[in-house]
Parts: sequence; structure tokens; C-alpha cells
Amino acid sequence: MCKSVISALSALHQKKISYDLENNSKKDLIWYELRNYETQISDDISEAVIALSDYGITEDEIEEEYKLYFKYCCKNDLF
Repeated sequence: MCKSVISALSALHQKKISYDLENNSKKDLIWYELRNYETQISDDISEAVIALSDYGITEDEIEEEYKLYFKYCCKNDLF
């Protein structure tokens, strides 16, 4: 029973990732997670890195987008 539940959850997780990648740009996905973890306040992208690891998005890609995201937050007073 537990194995079938875990298998079904894993399949659903992979389906969600596929849907997200088909319907959003990498930038959109990265910025979503940066907002979700309020990285402009904490200056810590580690949770976003973990959240996006299954998407094949690298820490380097996230760091590059974070620079732009932080500037955006400064310009729009999102603190």
C-alpha cells in the first residue's frame, strides 16, 4: 500500500514538473521560487536551489537571475 502511494506521488510530482516546464520559462520558475522564499529579504537562495533542483535548473542559473530579481525588488521597494 505505502509503495503504491509513494509511486503515485512521485509520478504526480514528475507530471507537475513537466507541466511547469512546458508552460513557464526558466526565469518565471526561478523568480517564483525567489519570491516564495523571500530571498530579497534573507539574501539566501538555498531553498530556491533545492526547490528547483528537480527542474534541472542549476544554482548558477538561479544566482544569475537573483541578481536581476534583487535589483527589481530594490527598484519596486519589495522589502
